[in-house]
Amino acid sequence: MTRKQRIALEIFAPPLLGVLLPFAFWQGLAALRGASGQFLLFQAQDLARSLIWVYLFGGPPSVGYMAIMEWRFARGLDPRSWRAVGLSTLLGLAAGLGIALFLVFSWWPHATVPLNLGGIGLTVGFVLGLVIRRFSRPAPVSL
Repeated sequence: MTRKQRIALEIFAPPLLGVLLPFAFWQGLAALRGASGQFLLFQAQDLARSLIWVYLFGGPPSVGYMAIMEWRFARGLDPRSWRAVGLSTLLGLAAGLGIALFLVFSWWPHATVPLNLGGIGLTVGFVLGLVIRRFSRPAPVSL
């Protein structure tokens, strides 16, 4: 993975994963419970609407995530290291909690659902860290 590809992944993938991972979980749970095809189609329509909101609220934290990750890579952090995965996970958690706090304290004060965004952010950060680790080139070895 080139640096430009990694930057594009760091900006555009977190909001998308933030919707797709919970959606896949709930779709699997609904299918196990024997949900009808009409219910699953309704959920897919909700997914499409959710993408608009998730890029609106998740776009700025994704840019911050990218900036911090690329800053650390420029300072010597190996993208293929577990430290990079750990940093990605922590940044995902911070982004999820930041979005949740923004929603609770400014835009959506009566909701309890946004507090789950911390766990979603943690999961997204971990998955994205694993993807970066897997597809990045090894760091050059200096002798």
